[in-house]
Amino acid sequence: MSKGKTAQARAGAIAPNDSVYQHKGNIPSPRFLYVHYVDRLRPPYPTYLFEHPAPISNIQQAVEAAVGEILAGKKALPVLPDGSVVWDRASYAAFVMTPSQGRLTKGDGVRIWHETTRRNHSFFNGDDLADVHGCSAMYCVNFRRNINNGPLGPQDAERFIWLANHSHTFISFLHNFFFIHENSGTNTGP
Repeated sequence: MSKGKTAQARAGAIAPNDSVYQHKGNIPSPRFLYVHYVDRLRPPYPTYLFEHPAPISNIQQAVEAAVGEILAGKKALPVLPDGSVVWDRASYAAFVMTPSQGRLTKGDGVRIWHETTRRNHSFFNGDDLADVHGCSAMYCVNFRRNINNGPLGPQDAERFIWLANHSHTFISFLHNFFFIHENSGTNTGP
């Protein structure tokens, strides 16, 4: 828990070209969907991988179906028990925040940056989704680019941090506490 800090303060100013909402051109729709499910105050946050038989043509429906499976207990195990993730394939990354944790900020719900450069060079074409089973949600596409803007190679492994930018204020003894939801993952080559 961080007191009085916003996502902007934690991540610093994000250049417009670093935003996950920045459109970086069309790419083929991925068949894979990682759902980062923010359902508690502190990490680890479970991340689930869903594979579709064909490229995902409707991301809203895909995220709704995935969250439905999570809520029904049909998707029992997250990708890694510690909440981290290895993005090892072209995919959508969806971030779903349960109402108990707040609401993602429209147009700035998630920020992602490279651990060393503090810049985003791989996660783009993001957009907000309509509520999913009462949860706020957004998605972006992992373009699988390395720090030099080339495709990730077999030896590449780049660590990214993500931060949920959201509203949620608890009032206790006349103090406002702002909770930060943050986790990480590694983008790897083929």
